[in-house]
Amino acid sequence: MSTEQDHSVSVSVPAPAPKAAVQLRSQLGANRRVERWVPAFEQDWTRALEDAAPAGLWA
Repeated sequence: MSTEQDHSVSVSVPAPAPKAAVQLRSQLGANRRVERWVPAFEQDWTRALEDAAPAGLWA
């Protein structure tokens, strides 16, 4: 058995729910740590959308 990952298998990741992201973003905006958390959230949200998109769709 190999410990190497098989990158030939395509994994379908469901797209994140936009409504949930909007709600979370508004809650983060009301927090005192907004300067730190909002950029991190936006970076993670972008990465989630890229991971859920078919290859080449966002590129």
